[in-house]
Amino acid sequence: MIFDYLECSIHHDEIPSQPAKFSALLEEISGKAAKVIGRAAIRRFYAKLGWEFYEIHGFEAVDYIEAAKTRLRESEQQATRAVTEIR
Repeated sequence: MIFDYLECSIHHDEIPSQPAKFSALLEEISGKAAKVIGRAAIRRFYAKLGWEFYEIHGFEAVDYIEAAKTRLRESEQQATRAVTEIR
């Protein structure tokens, strides 16, 4: 039900580019439970990427999303370099 409401306000494809909006909507509909729900969503997101999720003191959902974006960019750059070296 929560994710149905969120989907009306922000499409799941937009979350990586608008993590602050995602967090604000989550807090708007769930109040104090937003942190727990957000962390569950982030765990699921990391699992879909095949990554282990580690809690980091002081991190919010936005921080985990930004960390994932950085990690994905770095992986992409490494793959591009590897392909270039093969050629």
